[in-house]
Amino acid sequence: MLDRPVYSYPETDRLLRLTPGTARRWIDGYERAGREYPPVVRQERSGSPWVTWGEFVEARLLSEFRRAAGGHRTAPAWGYKLRWVHAANL
Repeated sequence: MLDRPVYSYPETDRLLRLTPGTARRWIDGYERAGREYPPVVRQERSGSPWVTWGEFVEARLLSEFRRAAGGHRTAPAWGYKLRWVHAANL
């Protein structure tokens, strides 16, 4: 169930009240000015237009953590992948 595609990136942004494009950057990574930023949620970029249920939950946890931290852009500084939801299934 965690790997079931459920939302598009724009839907995820809207449902989680994120700035447009944030879910795609967090979940699938991005490139800007020739520099590649790896995904925070996924293990590696997939290019999929869909967000799975597990990724949606992880993005929600990340958004709440970020709000609690005062909106600071903390995710890239962590230097590791977030796999909270999937780690529970080990």
